[in-house]
Amino acid sequence: MFKPADKLTLILGVETFDKDRQKAIQNNAVKMKAVIEALKTAGLSKEELQTKDFVLIPQMTPQPKNPPADWQPTIAGYQVRNTLIIKTVKLDSTGEFIDTVTKVGGNYIQSISFSLLNDEEAKIEAIEKAYKQANTYAKALAKTSGLQLGDIIELSISQPYMTTRSFKAERLGVETETPISPRDVEVSASVSVIYKIETQNKP
Repeated sequence: MFKPADKLTLILGVETFDKDRQKAIQNNAVKMKAVIEALKTAGLSKEELQTKDFVLIPQMTPQPKNPPADWQPTIAGYQVRNTLIIKTVKLDSTGEFIDTVTKVGGNYIQSISFSLLNDEEAKIEAIEKAYKQANTYAKALAKTSGLQLGDIIELSISQPYMTTRSFKAERLGVETETPISPRDVEVSASVSVIYKIETQNKP
């Protein structure tokens, strides 16, 4: 079954590079601060914003063609990646949030996903529907075969699961009005029912 998504999880951030380690860190911090402030101005609260990780990666010089025997790579500079997680129910503003981040220095998106706030309720509903469907099919099959369903001998279910709608990572480029539409979330459950079979009494 499908349920309309009511939760947005958007993971994005800022990547910077500089030959100087400290400058790379400082430039990243300035841009990330601008990103957070801009998102707050766009309508997100502090509780809807969460920093995920901060990574500093030395970038090594590439190996030249036919390098001398004593050649060793050296540090060419430093790449800094600072990641921010947005969790909100403001799904209709997804494109606006992305554009806001782009305008103030954000330059990559790790993922965009739409899911459900109350996934347990949806899973229970999926189980109930799966059982009703299994029971209906079993009754139809028994009737066609001239048999009658008896008591349930065995009942089992698989772990319900949800298929969230996600977009893969991409780098952010020029400013644009980004159209991102919320999607439905598929919630599935599988139920196995074994009945005792009884022969119908003939008049």
